[in-house]
Amino acid sequence: MSMAKQVCPDAAFLLSAGDQIDKSGASKSNDLKTRESEYAGYLYPEVFRSLPIASTIGNHDTAGSDYGAHFNNPNTVTAWEQLMLVRITIFHMAMCFLYHLTVKIEIRQNTGNL
Repeated sequence: MSMAKQVCPDAAFLLSAGDQIDKSGASKSNDLKTRESEYAGYLYPEVFRSLPIASTIGNHDTAGSDYGAHFNNPNTVTAWEQLMLVRITIFHMAMCFLYHLTVKIEIRQNTGNL
């Protein structure tokens, strides 16, 4: 991450396409400890103390509730639908946000229905 910040010093945020961790199980105590240590390792670089992360939840992240403890994604499907006052279901949209007149939409492909 230090090298990435040197190459792109004006980066406004890091865009992560998912799977912030490798451990996909969350049913055992040791699984949860492993997952937490992987999240700690992912978030450890000093650059993340000043560079926001726009993360997409990956299939390994979905096994437990710990992803939500580390990332606060804006405008989840429910919130976005309420904001737009429409009654539609977007099965694969994970979240979206506006950044410099660009709407960033994250597509969740964990359902296997695409």
